[in-house]
Amino acid sequence: MVNNGASGACQACKQRHKKCDETRPVRFSPISDPLDHWLPSKLPNWQHTPPDPTKVTSRLSILCTPLSKHEAVTIDEIFARTEPLFRKAEALLARDATLDELYAVKRDAENLKNEYNIWIDNLPEEWKPRVVGSIVAEDGAKPQVGYWPGRNTEYYDRKFHLPTCTPPANSILAYIATIWNSYRKARLLVINIIMNCYNRICTFPDHEEIDPAIYAEIDDLITGLLLSIPFVLSSDVQTFVQNASTRAPLIPGRPIGGLMLTHTLYVLSVLPIIDPKIQMYLTECMAWIGEHMKIGQAVILSKCATDDLFDYVTEAHVLLWAGMLI
Repeated sequence: MVNNGASGACQACKQRHKKCDETRPVRFSPISDPLDHWLPSKLPNWQHTPPDPTKVTSRLSILCTPLSKHEAVTIDEIFARTEPLFRKAEALLARDATLDELYAVKRDAENLKNEYNIWIDNLPEEWKPRVVGSIVAEDGAKPQVGYWPGRNTEYYDRKFHLPTCTPPANSILAYIATIWNSYRKARLLVINIIMNCYNRICTFPDHEEIDPAIYAEIDDLITGLLLSIPFVLSSDVQTFVQNASTRAPLIPGRPIGGLMLTHTLYVLSVLPIIDPKIQMYLTECMAWIGEHMKIGQAVILSKCATDDLFDYVTEAHVLLWAGMLI
């Protein structure tokens, strides 16, 4: 059998453009597969397949995400349009943009936010965070890494290692959690665009106030990230929760968790819409990752209080995602 890269399909199957078996997801190989074999009309009839967390989308997707009969686009398609829009908005807001330009970018951001809503609303229950314990706040004490107050969550990674995806069993325990945190980061970037455009457009007191629900959305997204940190970084989240009352130091798990989390922590630590206290905590988490997981990039980013390294970490993050699929 000849290995054909990320899909791992046998050479005979590649030549016939068939799957090795019914459970293997359809994957696109730009080297060996002609594009016309991957047109939507020739893909499996996924529109009528009920959500199944053990199977991944059959669309042209880099990330292994579950099938959904309602899914209009895959999450990586939305990711791919988020960063360019963020850059476009950044350049636009740096100059004297016209109202038409500002409204156009704001509208694009609102459309992206709606697509994120659709994606998250149609995830199967198994892919959603599950509460496993809680951390009680200590009066006046600064939370140590892993002990942000709230209800801690775990993800489907602990029970299922995505055998139909490229990441091998027992090698990456935070794959689903990482997709969730990447989603949270990307959606917060989109909200940041909306709020920046709103603040530029609405410069008079009689303008309509921004919808208060957007602040609740920001809080929900950042809280979800904060309460996922023990799951991503610890060697055993159940043991961590059981010992939470003693405030025992977090025992580091596999470095891949910290490596994948660092980019998200950095981006949100310099994003203006995030509370400064939370930003400080995210910075401390990066420093912890650098010290306990020996990841030098995390140390560098923990000392950077601006978005000067945004491009650098974005490129590194893309390479890491690609590495997970080899």
